[in-house]
Amino acid sequence: MRSVPHRLSSLIFSTLCFSELPRRRRTENDPHRTAPVIMRSVPHRLSALIFSTLCTDRDARRTRRLLGRIGLLLVPLILAGAFVAVPASAQHTVTGEVLDAEEGTTLPGVNIVVQGTQTGTTTRSDGSFTLEAPSDDATLVFSFVGYQQKEEPIDGRSEITVQLQPAVTAMEEVVVNVGYQEQTIETTTGSVSQVSGGDLDVQPTTNLTQTLQGTVPGLIGVNSSGRPGRDNSNLLIRGSSTLNNNQPLIVVDGVPGRQGGLARLDPSDIQNVSVLKDASAAIYGSRAANGVILVETKQGVSGATKIDVNVEQSYSQPTVVPEMADALTYMQMMNEQANYRNQQQFFTQEDIETTRQLMESGEIDESYEYHNTDWYGEGLRNFSQETTASVSLTGGGEAVQYRMSLNGATEDGILVNSGTGFDKLGFRSNLQGDVTDHFNLNLNLHGRLEQRSLPAWNRGLNAAWEMLQRGKPTEPAFWPNGKPGPAQEEGVNPVVANKTGYDDENTYYFQSDLNMTLDVPTVEGWSVEGTVAYDRHFYNRERWQEPWMLYSFSGMEDGEPVLQASNVGVPEPRLTEDKRDAHDILLRATTTYEKTVGNHNGSLLFGTEWQSSDMDTTHTFRRFFPTDQIQELVAGGTAQQEIFGTGTHSARLNFFGRANYNYLEKYLFEVVARYDGSYIFPEGNRFGFFPSVSAGWRIAQEDWFSNSTGGIFDRLKLRSSYGLTGNDQIEPYQFLRTYALTGQTAFGDGLGTTIEQTRVPNPEVTWEVARQFDVGLEGAVLDNRLSFNLTYFNHFRDDILWFRNEAIPGSAGFSLPRENIGQVRSTGYEVQVDFTQDVTSEFSFRVGANITFAEDEIEYFAEAEGVPAWQRNEGRPIGTQLYYVSQGIWSTQDEIDQAEQNCPNGNLCHFPGARPGDIRFKDVNDDGNINADDRRRIEENGRPDIIGGMNLGATYRNIDLTLQLQGAAQVRHYVFTETAGTFGNYYQTFAEDRWTPENTDASGPRAYQRQNPYWASNPNTYFLRDARYLRLKAAQLSYTLPKDLTQTVGMGNVQVYLSGRNLLTLTPLEVVDPEIRNNAGHVYPPERAYTFGLRMGL
Repeated sequence: MRSVPHRLSSLIFSTLCFSELPRRRRTENDPHRTAPVIMRSVPHRLSALIFSTLCTDRDARRTRRLLGRIGLLLVPLILAGAFVAVPASAQHTVTGEVLDAEEGTTLPGVNIVVQGTQTGTTTRSDGSFTLEAPSDDATLVFSFVGYQQKEEPIDGRSEITVQLQPAVTAMEEVVVNVGYQEQTIETTTGSVSQVSGGDLDVQPTTNLTQTLQGTVPGLIGVNSSGRPGRDNSNLLIRGSSTLNNNQPLIVVDGVPGRQGGLARLDPSDIQNVSVLKDASAAIYGSRAANGVILVETKQGVSGATKIDVNVEQSYSQPTVVPEMADALTYMQMMNEQANYRNQQQFFTQEDIETTRQLMESGEIDESYEYHNTDWYGEGLRNFSQETTASVSLTGGGEAVQYRMSLNGATEDGILVNSGTGFDKLGFRSNLQGDVTDHFNLNLNLHGRLEQRSLPAWNRGLNAAWEMLQRGKPTEPAFWPNGKPGPAQEEGVNPVVANKTGYDDENTYYFQSDLNMTLDVPTVEGWSVEGTVAYDRHFYNRERWQEPWMLYSFSGMEDGEPVLQASNVGVPEPRLTEDKRDAHDILLRATTTYEKTVGNHNGSLLFGTEWQSSDMDTTHTFRRFFPTDQIQELVAGGTAQQEIFGTGTHSARLNFFGRANYNYLEKYLFEVVARYDGSYIFPEGNRFGFFPSVSAGWRIAQEDWFSNSTGGIFDRLKLRSSYGLTGNDQIEPYQFLRTYALTGQTAFGDGLGTTIEQTRVPNPEVTWEVARQFDVGLEGAVLDNRLSFNLTYFNHFRDDILWFRNEAIPGSAGFSLPRENIGQVRSTGYEVQVDFTQDVTSEFSFRVGANITFAEDEIEYFAEAEGVPAWQRNEGRPIGTQLYYVSQGIWSTQDEIDQAEQNCPNGNLCHFPGARPGDIRFKDVNDDGNINADDRRRIEENGRPDIIGGMNLGATYRNIDLTLQLQGAAQVRHYVFTETAGTFGNYYQTFAEDRWTPENTDASGPRAYQRQNPYWASNPNTYFLRDARYLRLKAAQLSYTLPKDLTQTVGMGNVQVYLSGRNLLTLTPLEVVDPEIRNNAGHVYPPERAYTFGLRMGL
């Protein structure tokens, strides 16, 4: 029976256009026999009704996903068409456009209201508008941030062109979210970067973390997987600063740490993303040391209802498919390594020659005895498909504004018969209104359903990708008659992933927050705000495993091949269910006071916030089902069953404040403080104080500076900050002695549960503290066309939880608890430059670039005494590893003999057992012995020290081109296939470069057998490859249809576009994608995508 959380989640989401169809049982005739999934959209519901007889079939899943993809493309268009088809009332229709009076460019988002009424609209993205006025003699009022308001009488006209005069420079009106408040960018004293939602729309992806890579200086990201639904980029702000969790705090619509995070938010719903990178993040106290990412979603605007529709169809493939050795090469290498080990050869010369002849004749694909299998070619489709769609309604009057949106996405896996997929359906409703002249309400609701489907391998998530790389070319993926070949290991043949059962995850999110703002009528500038947020999260996983059938060749009979069928995988059906039910509550109250006295401007913010979270999990497992027709736990046997669960509670209470002062908006000062309490620490050490101070000087506002520089600078601001922030992202309750239930034992006449201690407590545990210093210079020249932002940062992290390695030797049999003893320093630079130029009234271009250099150094590690200087962690970056240093290849036995003769004290000066073709290790300590003391700690690792991005764009009439480049440097990746030999294939590049007795001048070592010889089992720099890269991260070419064409059918902006993701990568690492962090490439690689899209505004 389904659990109460599951029923409650179904009830909640059924009201939000989500529902779960009753699961129909499989029938004996089902060829793939797989449980159904939750219907993903209205089209999926219709397809399920039509194809109900196939609802349990894996092919039916594919059919439903296809129909759902068609629905995602068509439903938004149908909805939009319905609005277009509504006949207009008998009023005076006015069309036109709004331009910048100085530049002549169009202005999107301008508010237009019929004077004396609440009738209005906003200009579209191309500056055009259509408005139904009550009469032809009404007056229109045009207003836009940064421009002077203008009144324009209609005077009987049907077309009007309006020019607005700039009121102030655009930058002075740009606001950024700094946490609990917004500030203009010119008066901000902290290091804050912001990217608009419009800039995020360029890259076609279902994952927002990928989109943010390369767009914000200081934000470092690595995307190491392209698996549908599990393709998050690992985002760090200014690199690593702690030995523990380095993840930044995510704040969505003012709520910190929301379930569901950042990745699956729809870009079309996002107004902007701000990144706090310095001590100004102290407003978030003990959770801010790793930086803060703030996401604001779009709100409603006054005006007539505006409909925006966006649909995309994408075709994806891996960025890199490794090239493996063919059958002939593999057979030769297997015999070579057998000879080196004085073992019997694996293949006879007859086998090799027959294989060669069949390969040359092209007949090997028809052979049952000899094979040349390209496992990636057999196991991957040419393309997988992604479909996304969104529709939003925006509008409102002066008192109430609204924005509602619906979005969906469906994504297939690239494997043939993959059983892998991701589907998402979400809605968002943001409503704000004035209850009175002084009291405002803002209600935000968001619901999202995420579905992930996986095959039910025994070997885990990446089983198929592991076996594609390891697949021996001498074994078949499919037999010539189409039946699947034998298993490679634990029943895995990657071409039959959909035969293994199913592993389905359904994750539900419901998020709500209500904001109430009171402008105190008796005191000008004083406001009080209250926020209540309630979020709910449900997770349900069902993993049904069953045996699947593979075929082995057992010989020829009467001239016909005989294939032996066998069940592999699990011996009998089994079912695992995991469930999670969580809810989060936030209560916040803030008060703000702003005052201007002459040239003095100031503001005060005080607030308090309480957050509480509860989560329950259950895990159940049963096997020994009497039939595979009943896939419910009740049908399983009780022997070897598993039943357990967890319950967690967390709470935080804090008080915070911010004081701002400026004189003439020229001299800027800010003080931030937060008093934070966290459940993670003991009562006497539960609260901490995190202050920061920052200042800014707008130098360009000084007359003496402007005169001395000839007024070249339109803007120039020097800013600096210093403060303390904290990090409490550690395992909770380390101050308690904890116990675990470890099993059952005989007790009395029955069984009793046993427990054992799992932790030695540390009653003094507390948070890490970051002392952050930051100084920056921001400015603009050439009439603000060229802007720049230069920043230097120096962060010292103290009280990092770490083990006292020097106090307890590894042989002691126990370990001390972690203590607040570690120290790390992080330093670096950020540079951002942007340039825009209107060449003519029809052509303009834009260029933006950013680069971040961030390095970290462990200053105290509690390192054991006696560690050689070249192996110590202290003084080196976090996450470094020890490697033997490669000095090339031993070409001949004479070289080895000569080294022994010249070696002092009768030592070898080479690794014991070295022979020609082996990697030559450096004697780092010059003692004549090659051993563990000669390993050197290499400072570059899989986290890049340098990362950057560049945005290029050009607009000509109705055509717009946008390119986004992203790259990384000072990064290395260890590339080695430790299973090559009897357990797997070799990379083709290794095969081509390998040493053989006939090729003694080769650049690479000889063929090896798994982890034999010594250099295959001991990490060394030969396999530590340069993984720097420059990638065309995104490209988009769009065409906006002429307005006179679209307006004739009652539509506004209509744009068609082609876009791509990860289209081109330049890197010296050719074997695997440079962002993969698996040594052998046994992961779903990042994807390249080609997209066709349509945007419409009504």
